This record gives sequence, C-alpha cells and structure tokens, in this order.
Amino acid sequence: MKDKIVIMEVHSLRKFINKSNMDFRLKLPFLTGRENIFYANKIIRNLGTCGCFEGKIGAMISVITFFVIREVFKANFPFNHIVFNVLLFVFVGAIGGKFIGKMYSKITIRIIVTRLSRKEKLSKASLSHLEDKNFNYE
Repeated sequence: MKDKIVIMEVHSLRKFINKSNMDFRLKLPFLTGRENIFYANKIIRNLGTCGCFEGKIGAMISVITFFVIREVFKANFPFNHIVFNVLLFVFVGAIGGKFIGKMYSKITIRIIVTRLSRKEKLSKASLSHLEDKNFNYE
C-alpha cells in the first residue's frame, strides 16, 4: 500500500493542489479528525472530476435547443443534412458542458481552501491571547 502525503498547513495544501493529483491526507491542527477526513475527501473528489456528467447534460440540452430552433424559427443551419447539424450541436454542447464541469470543480476547490485558510486564521487569532505575556489570567 502506498503511503499518502500528510499535509499539516493550508499553505502547503495550496502548493500541493497546484502541483499534483496525488492522494493525500489532511492533518490540520485546527480541525478535528472527522473534519480533516471530510475536507480531504471533498478536495480529492473535486480534483478527480472530469466534467463528463456536465458534458452529457450539455449534449442533451444542445439537442433540445437544436430542435426548438429548427421548428420554431425555421432557421438555416451550416449543413444540409440534419444528422450533421445535430452532431455539431451535440459536440459544442458536450465540450461546453465539460468545460463548465471542470471550472465548477476548480472553483469548489478554491472555495474549500479559502474556507480552511479562514478557519486557520481564526484559530490562530483565538489562541494568540494565550501567548500574550501581559494577559491577566485572574
């Protein structure tokens, strides 16, 4: 069994996400064990997203759009044969859907890492008064 890389800081998590798609484990000190597993699984799932589901949805929407445009507007299309026109719409819809799916997963990862960064800053700020020498504990 291959060892997973253990990430203990949000800054190193950002660097790791930008460089590779390897499997990793979070061990952030300001999160509980369950929260570390939850966020790691969420990030890994979004790193592995290929956008295929969104591509399928885009293809289906483009086919429906093609027939609505054809029947309602009686529009002229680039090719004379209907099959080529439908394939063109399916191709454009699938590529567009796949692109949207990949962008959505990248944005989701960025949101998760930003949320973790904020939690880290809050935990450091809440513990900073304990390090203050002039703080009165009585």
